[in-house]
This record gives sequence, C-alpha cells and structure tokens, in this order.
Amino acid sequence: KANLVEDGHMWAMSGWTQSDPQAAFDYVQSMEKPNHGLYYGLVRGWGRIDLEGANTYVASLKDDRLRRTLVGVIGESYVEQQGVQGALDWATQTARTSKDQSFAGAALDDAIKRAVRQNPSHAAEWISANKNHPHLKSWMFEHTAGRMADRNPQAAAEWLAHNANDERVTGRVAGRVAGEWAEREPEAAAKWADTLRGTKMFDKELAERLAGSWSTRDSSAALEWA
Repeated sequence: KANLVEDGHMWAMSGWTQSDPQAAFDYVQSMEKPNHGLYYGLVRGWGRIDLEGANTYVASLKDDRLRRTLVGVIGESYVEQQGVQGALDWATQTARTSKDQSFAGAALDDAIKRAVRQNPSHAAEWISANKNHPHLKSWMFEHTAGRMADRNPQAAAEWLAHNANDERVTGRVAGRVAGEWAEREPEAAAKWADTLRGTKMFDKELAERLAGSWSTRDSSAALEWA
C-alpha cells in the first residue's frame, strides 16, 4: 500500500491514481487525518489523466493550507502539459470563473513564479498585456524585472519604462533591476537610476539596492554616488 512506502509514497500514489483513480481517491479520502504527501501524489497522478478534473477537485477543498499546497501541483502539471503559456492561461481563466478568489490568487502566484524561472521575457509580455488581472502584485513586477536584468538589464529597464505609470512599479522594483545591473556594470546602472530622479521609482530602496551592489566592487564610488 502507498502508505507503507516511505520516500516513494507520493510517486506510488501518483502511479496508483493513474491506473485506478477511483480506488486511489477513495483510499485518500478514507484517511482520518489528511496526509499531504498522499494528496500530492493523488493530484499529481490525477492531473496526468484528467487535468481539468484535478484542478476542479483542488479548488473545491475546504482545507485552505492543503488547497494552497496543491495549487503548485496543478501549476506544475499545466507547465508540463501545456507550457508556461498554458499555466498563465489557467491562472487567467481561474480568476474569471472561480468563486474562491484566494485560490485564483494562489494560481497566479504559482504561474508567475514558474514563468519567471523559465522565461522572464515571456512573463514580462504577459504582465504587460494583463495589467488588469485582479491578482497581479508588485512582487511579480519585481521578480520578472530582476530575472530579466540578470540576463539583459537594458531590456529590463525598458520594460519598466513602459510600465512606469503602474502603481505597482515601485522603487523596490526598480531597485531590483539596478542591483542586478550594478553587479556587472555599476556605472551604467547608476546612469540609468539617475534618469529616474523625480519619479516614484527613485527612492530609498532603489538607492540602497544600487549602492549595496556597487559597494562590493568599488565602495568609494558607491558612497560618492549615494
């Protein structure tokens, strides 16, 4: 039985669910105390044979902690089967149709994290096109811009410029770009930051991130700029 398998119990449950979903479901439901590992395996296996059904099931769970944990399993399955865009489409559709907006918010949190890790430029395009999404948050701009800056700071800076009027694009967001940029090209990062003077993005957080990264290379120059 799945519960007798130690490290592999989640994967045993996943395999069982794919071969006999009703029996696996009944077994997990029969447990007096929920075993999150078995639920993970159940939803993982279910998602491979019926992703829509697995998503509906997770959304219906009353246990908020368990539901939020399993959102990640659903998001992982969407990425595997439909790619990053499929996961983002799932999050968009969930926000439109779900009565539980906490679940919808968790779905977008998961989809954005996965999109940023795999393709930050794709995440940036999606954010720019979906700024009215009810669960879009400032940290999503920050993480996206930061990962873009790690590869191409100029592109990240240009993206922030296109979204400068959005209230979620704060000094913290700009600071993430400046900090990443300053690790390699501090003078260029400082020159860009100076163009933001007089805007809401030029604040203490931006200055601290930039100066902090710069000081690891040239503390005197960083202090002079600060």
